[in-house]
Amino acid sequence: MEDFNVTTQLIGKQLCKTLGEKVIIEAIDIAIQSGEVVALIGPSGCGKTTLLRCLSLLSPPDGGLLKIGEHTFECSKSIQPPWGSIYPELTTVFQQFALWPHLNVQQNLSLPLELQGLHERKNKIQGLCEELGLIAYLNRYPSQLSVGQRQRVALVRALLLKPKYLLLDEITSAQDVEHIQRIMTLIKRVANEGNCVLLATHLIGFAHHIASRFYFIDHGHIIEEGSTDALKAPKSKRLKDFLLIGDKL
Repeated sequence: MEDFNVTTQLIGKQLCKTLGEKVIIEAIDIAIQSGEVVALIGPSGCGKTTLLRCLSLLSPPDGGLLKIGEHTFECSKSIQPPWGSIYPELTTVFQQFALWPHLNVQQNLSLPLELQGLHERKNKIQGLCEELGLIAYLNRYPSQLSVGQRQRVALVRALLLKPKYLLLDEITSAQDVEHIQRIMTLIKRVANEGNCVLLATHLIGFAHHIASRFYFIDHGHIIEEGSTDALKAPKSKRLKDFLLIGDKL
């Protein structure tokens, strides 16, 4: 841990986002440090995905302060997303996957590298696809894949860019137990290399196994945060209720 770069950190302070008159997230403080996997947990519709989009500037916050490594942004509705300065150091995988339908898997993985001038990383495609059980599908198109396979292709595409900041939205939602374990191994590897990983999930067991810390978000507010070990004895009634429901499923 002591060798990690202290400038590799993702910090949001007092972040807020509205949609029309509706407040989606409000006064959010969050921080992910070098070498950490942090879980963002909460029920569906609580604001997890919106917060990830705000942190990645895909949907810039309406207010607050955002620090991505050495870049600091005063957020407002008029902010122009500075993709040139943070991408591909910051990379996301959302539930839509965003694969090009007219390209096969090999091409979907190669094109982002070509666009970024990272041709030498193409030699990593085979290895990552092997790890995630995709090697037999390189010549198939997205429409010929299952949802779980498309999700893993999107993850491989993100990992090939070697991001310092990796944001994942329900990355295990379409996976079986075997592939969840493989995904966990890869995510831990990313963090062990000194990078920041923030993942949104409603699976408490997954969060506990992969993350060192958590933020529990509900109705757009951070209700509780701490070590994932603290999930065994939550402080807030809302988190207790959420965990109780999860145990019954």
